[in-house]
Amino acid sequence: MREMAAEAGVTPALVVRYFGSKKELFREALGHDLGLSGFFAAGRKDFGRHVVQYLMNKPVPEADALAMMLLSAGDEEVRDLVTTLLEERLTRPLAQWLGPPRAESRAALMLALFCGVWVFRSTLPIKPFTGTLDAATDTKLAAMLQDLVDGG
Repeated sequence: MREMAAEAGVTPALVVRYFGSKKELFREALGHDLGLSGFFAAGRKDFGRHVVQYLMNKPVPEADALAMMLLSAGDEEVRDLVTTLLEERLTRPLAQWLGPPRAESRAALMLALFCGVWVFRSTLPIKPFTGTLDAATDTKLAAMLQDLVDGG
């Protein structure tokens, strides 16, 4: 906590006053970056294409929410916190937006695709995802996402 406070240029007491604990500070930092707003800009009709473009053009930030989640998954208490945040901020809103049938399963599959692409673009970069996608991969990924939106 002292190191984080020093990095931010504040006292540890101030961090504790506003966040209460390292766990709550982590929750706030992670929650700040968890959301779906960038994904929905194109609406339902062009969702798959839009999301592929969004993921492949989004700059890779220094502090990445997915990397934070992956690196903290070994701590059971933090894993529970992350699971709750994922449900509240991603899975449930996405499932509500998708609607029946099998909205929760479709939302989970979409998140798995988002996260997989992002991991292999940012945290564990592999060639097909570190630059521009080849046309066939781009088309297939967009079609898979669009199929999930359309109820497949």
